[in-house]
Amino acid sequence: MPLESFCEVIQPPDQPIENGEVEGWNAVEQTLKTRLPSDYKDYINVFGTGCLSNFIWVFNPFSKNLNLNLHNQISAQLNAITTLEKEFNESCPYPIYPELGGLLPWGITDNGDVMFWIANGEPDSWKIVVHESRGTMYEMFETTLTNFLIDLSLERIVSKIIPIELLNRDAQFKSANP
Repeated sequence: MPLESFCEVIQPPDQPIENGEVEGWNAVEQTLKTRLPSDYKDYINVFGTGCLSNFIWVFNPFSKNLNLNLHNQISAQLNAITTLEKEFNESCPYPIYPELGGLLPWGITDNGDVMFWIANGEPDSWKIVVHESRGTMYEMFETTLTNFLIDLSLERIVSKIIPIELLNRDAQFKSANP
């Protein structure tokens, strides 16, 4: 779904905070050693840092808030999976980034469920995986980030992990406090 269609459903803020620019994205992708999906970059450029439906937070590489900063959260979320595997013998059904096809986190819910891309192939075709915060369940969705967010908000897809009753039916975006 192009961002224009996304913006027809969810109104972007008039003055996004911590949004990106082309030069900034080049540095982010060089640091991560991978290109990122274009809909994600467009989303951050237009929406900046904030919360969708009072429940879903998309990590932003330009955020000063370490809990929402993409770079910081890649490390934190991948370390959490590794710790679960090593200390609690909970196996992850996917490789971990930077391995080919590895999970690369892009967002989190207020419940602590983490959303990932499966970083394999062209970034614009990366699939979405949701990992349950207090369990071992993983769900995969063959869609892009913006399609996932819209379809989830409009109840066109159902997640066993993300409770639909906690999503705001009027799918709104609220910028984070700077």
